[in-house]
Amino acid sequence: MDERVSPMLFREIFANRSKDKPSDSNQVVAEYFCADEYNANTCAQLVLQGTKTATCSLYEAYALDKEELPECGRLTVVLNWDEEPVCIIETTEVTYLPFNQISPEFAYEEGEGDRYLCALEKVPY
Repeated sequence: MDERVSPMLFREIFANRSKDKPSDSNQVVAEYFCADEYNANTCAQLVLQGTKTATCSLYEAYALDKEELPECGRLTVVLNWDEEPVCIIETTEVTYLPFNQISPEFAYEEGEGDRYLCALEKVPY
């Protein structure tokens, strides 16, 4: 079974979203997680399986890369390392806090490694 998302499904999702659920955000991006093939593909599969339901990034990286900060309502087409679409996710909450204030619950929802906070310290952003 092919688990990738078809282009027709993307068009249907975006068309229905604009009619049925006006968003506070215009942001739609397509990107992969992490900065290497293994982690990008692993994270995409974790999202698809429903294991990874949260994510985090370095605040300073947005300024360095001249990217907009994520907003609630943002749609992300999750790509694998080969830039093939895997699924679509929607940002439902954005929180800014220092690493030492990340909760164990968030680390678990982040879904990577052993799902403990120490695993987040090892993730290559």
